[in-house]
Amino acid sequence: LSGMGRWLERYGESIYGTRPWTIYGEGPTKTVPGEFHDTDRAHFSCADVRYTRRAGALYAIVLGPARSGTVTLRALSSDIPLERRSLAKVELLGHDAPLSWSSRPEGLVVDVTDDDAACGPFALRLTFGS
Repeated sequence: LSGMGRWLERYGESIYGTRPWTIYGEGPTKTVPGEFHDTDRAHFSCADVRYTRRAGALYAIVLGPARSGTVTLRALSSDIPLERRSLAKVELLGHDAPLSWSSRPEGLVVDVTDDDAACGPFALRLTFGS
């Protein structure tokens, strides 16, 4: 539980007071419905993402480690206009510096080099212009 508390301390902004986005998430990992199935699934990868929104920001909660140093947000593909506003900044919560990113047909590709992102779940804040 203390690990979850540390995670929420850093990334809680992406959870508390948020609302659903256009889609809830994306990714290949299937979960087993019902009780007591926590271990009946494959581990999440960096392709498994859940989305929330609040006050002009979109949050991408990446459920698996980004060992390659990049993550691709397929819901933000330049070919699928789910978000009509232009993207202004992408940040890793808990860090002040903006991240390097590029919009591509396969998705928004974000360079994430933080050690925490390479080890487990993390959250990104995407800020849009008008």
